[in-house]
This record gives sequence, C-alpha cells and structure tokens, in this order.
Amino acid sequence: MPVQRSCDPDANAVRLNLAAGQQLRYTVKHDDSVTFTLRDPTGNVLLSSDSPARDRIWPGDAEVPDQGSVTHTLGMQFGEAGELRWTVEQLDDGGAVIRVVKDCTYRNPSGTDDHFDTLRLFLRRQA
Repeated sequence: MPVQRSCDPDANAVRLNLAAGQQLRYTVKHDDSVTFTLRDPTGNVLLSSDSPARDRIWPGDAEVPDQGSVTHTLGMQFGEAGELRWTVEQLDDGGAVIRVVKDCTYRNPSGTDDHFDTLRLFLRRQA
C-alpha cells in the first residue's frame, strides 16, 4: 500500500519577502523507521534524519540563492510501517509566525516505500 498523505494546510508554493526579513521554519517529526532528507535545488542538505536537529530556519547566512524561485524537496524512506510529519511556517523578521504554509503527515501502513514532497519558494528581494 502506498504512503498515505494528509495535509492541512498544504501550500504548493509560498512568497517569501527577503527584503522584509521573512524566513521559513522547517520542522520534521518522525518514527525511527523513517529516514528523510530535505534538500535545496543545488543538493545541499537542509535537514536530515542523520543529524540531531529536527527543525531549521531558512534562509540562513549566505543561503539566499540568486534565482527568483527555488524548490525544496523532502525525500522520505520508510523501512517499515511508520509516520513522518513535516511542518513549514512563514516567519516575520522577529521570528513570529505569519502563517503555517504546510502541515503534512505521511503514513506508511506496512512494508518499505519511498515518498517525495516539494515546496516552491518565490523570493522577493526588494521592498
């Protein structure tokens, strides 16, 4: 049986005003049977089950890409039955939540399976 996906909300894209200091907070919670990697378009790892951190603010110093839009991809590998929750929050320049962009739970009822999800970012650099 394929991975079951349940999201509320589930934005496919977000406009991020870098000039106003906006950032995203990525948070992942997962069962031990699930491995994951969140990557930027150049392949850099933003979050991974191989490291102890399970949340991350983006962009950090020197992480603002030259492009006007980028895609971040979350790859999941279920070794057996398990669950992973991915939350993305848009933050203002003081770190307060403007809105929840994505709050998704992925469940694998049995067996091994892979699953991918993405978030497209449209970046504004000028006020």
